[in-house]
Amino acid sequence: MIQNAAAAFSGGEVEVIEYPSEYRFEVKFIGVKGIPPNMAGFIDMLEQIKPAHLAYSFKYTYTVWDAVKSLTWAQVNTKTWNELKVYDEGA
Repeated sequence: MIQNAAAAFSGGEVEVIEYPSEYRFEVKFIGVKGIPPNMAGFIDMLEQIKPAHLAYSFKYTYTVWDAVKSLTWAQVNTKTWNELKVYDEGA
């Protein structure tokens, strides 16, 4: 249920990793780079559907050096740092 809700909010693939002995879980956004939009709305919804005794955390995916090392300085110079953090060479 949490995985489907997170995927719907983020618009991409999500993995939910459970840590039963620690009474927590982690939501890992792997289908989109950066922090998904409307995280406040997702957190509000998550608080409604998760078991009350469980804590949670989020893990986000960002661009790695290999994805941007082929860009020229002229190409990089047209982007902000925030755009480079979520850069997708296939898009």
